[in-house]
Amino acid sequence: MDNVLISQIYDESTKEYPAMVEGYHYLNNYNYFMGMRVTHNRALLKDNPDSDYIDIIPYIRKKNYNGDTDRNYEEIQKTPFGEDNLEYSSGGGFGGSGGFIHYFGSDLTIQEADQQFL
Repeated sequence: MDNVLISQIYDESTKEYPAMVEGYHYLNNYNYFMGMRVTHNRALLKDNPDSDYIDIIPYIRKKNYNGDTDRNYEEIQKTPFGEDNLEYSSGGGFGGSGGFIHYFGSDLTIQEADQQFL
């Protein structure tokens, strides 16, 4: 997110076609960026049971999630996190499947957008 999507939208200094109006974000100089909502789930990790690799990879995922975006996962991290202590939403997000919901408005700076993932 922060090294690809956020930088391509909010970092005007890297764009081939910078914003025509100060404080606004455009995609390719024509399409005004209105905002977006991103929902993510955080995998619940457990101690690595393989003693040969525990120093290299101390924690592993409990399950393979297989990229299913429309189901409720039982073994996910739901503890609030980040500078804003972002709360888990059990019925929000894509398909009402729950997750941590981030809103990115069109008026954010690159620094403000980056802060949402700390």
